[in-house]
Amino acid sequence: FFAGTLAPGESTEFTVNVPPGQELLAAYLYSDSTCDILLEIEPPPGETGGDASWSYSRNDLAPISIESPASGSWTIRVTAASANHQSGHYIGYVLIYPSTLPHDTTPGFTHHTGSLAPGSAQTYTITVSEDTECLWAAVAATGDMILELINPNGVKVESTSSREFNRLEIFYPLPGTWTVRVKANEDISYYDCIIAALPAGGPPAGCQLTVAPGSPTYSCGSVVTLTACLTCDSTPIEGVTVAFQVNDPNGNPIASRTGVTDESGCTTVSFTLPATAPEGTYTVYATASYGGQTYQDQATFQVTCQACVVDIVSVTPCDQFGNPKESFERGQLASFKVELQASGTCPQILVTVNVYDSGSYTLGVASIYGPIAPGTSTWIISFPIPDWAQPGQATVYVNCLSDWPQNGGVPLTEEETATFQITSG
Repeated sequence: FFAGTLAPGESTEFTVNVPPGQELLAAYLYSDSTCDILLEIEPPPGETGGDASWSYSRNDLAPISIESPASGSWTIRVTAASANHQSGHYIGYVLIYPSTLPHDTTPGFTHHTGSLAPGSAQTYTITVSEDTECLWAAVAATGDMILELINPNGVKVESTSSREFNRLEIFYPLPGTWTVRVKANEDISYYDCIIAALPAGGPPAGCQLTVAPGSPTYSCGSVVTLTACLTCDSTPIEGVTVAFQVNDPNGNPIASRTGVTDESGCTTVSFTLPATAPEGTYTVYATASYGGQTYQDQATFQVTCQACVVDIVSVTPCDQFGNPKESFERGQLASFKVELQASGTCPQILVTVNVYDSGSYTLGVASIYGPIAPGTSTWIISFPIPDWAQPGQATVYVNCLSDWPQNGGVPLTEEETATFQITSG
């Protein structure tokens, strides 16, 4: 087998020696460029090559098969026939049956031969590094075979079946140990399999990392999603770790996350903005290392916060589980279920309950201070009824404030009341 790179108009050639009495001489060529590739076979001096001594290909397979080839030194020539194209890799393979060429020891290639009974299979492995641009596998055989590529996660990603020759390629494959499996659909007296990881070095071309927020605008306290994608020549790159950093409008980092790209080449992370997040423009930074190169991108999103608006929907005397209750004995614990409706951003609110007995004596104040989410919330606040409270109808006054007035807090809504009975027990 042979491999290399051709610029426009370039050609390369080499020779193979065919022993006497061979049944088949076959040559196969694959190129990843967009040019016309010409594959030619010239017979030994004084011999003829038959009707299949040349073949054209453009980003596909160029096969040549010659039955009962003459013995001697044959010339294999590969030419980049187009004048306008980019340089590209080519991979070729020569099979002489029943004899075979000596195994090539080119770095990045492995070479395997054998035979298989119908329904049996053989597996081989190859290590793919981050700078591998193309994983290529081919098998030539005397019968019908299946060729499969299985990624390091154990997922079969490519499969092909045909007679005589099968070929598969994966561009920018996931780094790790790949498995190549050859399976026989019929009796295979001889097969020849090569596996190549190309190129042996250098960063992949045309790679780009992009990052974007899920929305251009978020509100304080909401969940932000960020998605980053890595592609090389428009091919998604799986298994690459991407770092995310988010800075607030003052340049302070507020989030630092990482994610690993999936089969689509993308990874998504999320985080929740603080309810007290400053308004303004937030900047997202994303970086990733692949093929020995660092790629980065950045994006922005806006954060706006609405004013806190809270209404007390209802106040219900209840037990500690929220079940309505009309009376409480002196010395018992009374509870009050307060239903609130909030909108906007409310980082902290104060809810107070102040209980008066039938003689209009204040029995004290209980409170809860904490955050409230937009929508409907139910808070249960408990209050001990003192032994000296006067029996009869009592009243509870419920208020919602931004904080205690001594701390500068102000009312957020109007006061609500409810009545219940205090009994002597």
